[in-house]
Amino acid sequence: MSVLKKFPLFQGLAEDELKIIADTMTLKKYKSKAIIFLEEDKAGTIFFILEGAIRIFKSNPVGKEVTLALLFKGDFFGETGMITGGKRTAGAEALEPSLLMGLARKKFIEILKSHGELSFKLLQEVSWRLIQTNEQLEALVSQDLQGRVKECLHRYQGFKLTHQEIANIVGASRESVSRALCRLQESGEIEYANKKFTVRCDPDHSK
Repeated sequence: MSVLKKFPLFQGLAEDELKIIADTMTLKKYKSKAIIFLEEDKAGTIFFILEGAIRIFKSNPVGKEVTLALLFKGDFFGETGMITGGKRTAGAEALEPSLLMGLARKKFIEILKSHGELSFKLLQEVSWRLIQTNEQLEALVSQDLQGRVKECLHRYQGFKLTHQEIANIVGASRESVSRALCRLQESGEIEYANKKFTVRCDPDHSK
């Protein structure tokens, strides 16, 4: 139960309510690069991240993967399609060894129906993610590659991203991203230490 309290979605629920939810959840470990679900799979479970990092992705018409978001401890994912009982609209992959709690659709719907405040928090989170996705799409259209790379590094500051993972986020080839990273390092705008890239400029000027 104490674990559930760390998720904003469940804050405000009573101890007995948290216990009921916790008793219906399942724990599952995923190895690095393990696929949790794919686009078009049936949406039967919502997942909560206890440890690790998860990549949410889609494939474009030519089969190239585009990363929509990276999620970490305290985040949840897989909510899309749960309300309607439809299909997944994107895939999910563990970027590193991850521990997840899963809540089945039937129980999730019951909780939403009986707790209006939880439904509102879910709506807030989904809306916030939509805003972030729109910002990412806007950056793809309006910024050059170096600008997109720098914005990506700022958004995921402190997380170890490979050149390919950055490429999947900014919509470019790995080779182009490698060249952009070199130029940003040469200009002093980013630095590389402990296998992580860090944006050195002020966040207000990181785009």
